Amino acid sequence: MIRFTPRKTTGIWSFEGVYLQSSIFKNPIIPLKSYTMNTKLNYLTFVGITCLSLFTACAKNGNNSLANFQPEVANITDNFQLQATNVTQVSTTIDYNWTNSGAMATIDKSGILTSGTARILIFDKNGTIVSTSDLKVTGAETTAIGVAGLWKIRLELSKYDGTLNVRVQKK
Repeated sequence: MIRFTPRKTTGIWSFEGVYLQSSIFKNPIIPLKSYTMNTKLNYLTFVGITCLSLFTACAKNGNNSLANFQPEVANITDNFQLQATNVTQVSTTIDYNWTNSGAMATIDKSGILTSGTARILIFDKNGTIVSTSDLKVTGAETTAIGVAGLWKIRLELSKYDGTLNVRVQKK
């Protein structure tokens, strides 16, 4: 059992005497730690941040990364490829920077979406969306005309199950 014993001394809240009480021994009290906080507000802030951290850590459901599925990514000028097999229950958004020396690109989608949703968004150098594509539909398509340079390829997955296979090439 952990017990906090507050004690007020001249304007400072002291939380001293954090003890561990064991039922194995008769009445042993082992001091674990002692610390002081200047105000009650500091203590409440500390408790609030701790609770928020625990809540955030516990609230993550499912898998939020492709890392477990050993994705293969080839990202060179004018050619981007992504493949990951046997992906299960992934919800994530991943941005890849890709250099396109042209004003357009061809997107080839040949993956298999078993469940969930997946889409790819492509932004040109100026941040303008030149393509939004649902990965449920396979085949090839072309982006709108954009500005050559450093483009962004955004992969958005929600509870995705399946195999990802996407290639983006300068047109």
